[in-house]
Amino acid sequence: MQKRDDRPLPKTLLAAPVLLGLLVVHFTLVGLHVVPPNPISLRAQPAIRQWVLPYFSQSWQLFAPEPAGKNEWTHIRCHLTDEDGEHVTPWIDVTTPLVLAHQRNRLGQAGRMLRASRPRLGIDREFERRAIKHLASERAAQASRLLDEEAREQFDRGKAHMQRLASAECKRRFAGPGVVIDTVEGRELRSPIPQFGARHETKALDAQAMTLPPQDYVEVAL
Repeated sequence: MQKRDDRPLPKTLLAAPVLLGLLVVHFTLVGLHVVPPNPISLRAQPAIRQWVLPYFSQSWQLFAPEPAGKNEWTHIRCHLTDEDGEHVTPWIDVTTPLVLAHQRNRLGQAGRMLRASRPRLGIDREFERRAIKHLASERAAQASRLLDEEAREQFDRGKAHMQRLASAECKRRFAGPGVVIDTVEGRELRSPIPQFGARHETKALDAQAMTLPPQDYVEVAL
């Protein structure tokens, strides 16, 4: 009579179903993230935001790059107290020097620093807003609330990013004996890129500014 094998299953066999389940969930959420907005993807937005956006956000610019439609700059301002009292610095452009450095050396660190110096204070969701109009009223209201929540969360993250960026720049420029950085300010300027035929015209296009209220200085490592 053949003996029954009572040895425990290898750990790799026990882990296989768990891994398979995670892969199914992962690719399902990523698929819902990249497809055009539809009733299923709109209802799944909470799960998509929790799983995809922090770690697996998708961008198609590598395969089908779209020309930029606007120029963006980040400006910061510092509120200081020193031996002469309290004063506020002028607005400091932190974007242009990095752009020029990146153009001089495309393989240097300026490119990575440039991406890090652009807080995202808003997300364009016009395409999703148009898709919502085709849903039933109850689902449309729910999807609209989810988009509003995502916009608020993105703004809060961008605001915190701006606070750290402004604090780091103020510390780099002005920190020293007898100097206290009280608060910091940040603003984002956007200007549309002129049409190709008008690229040599000297008239500047109006820039729109989003200025955040002063925020507390936070200690950052340089």
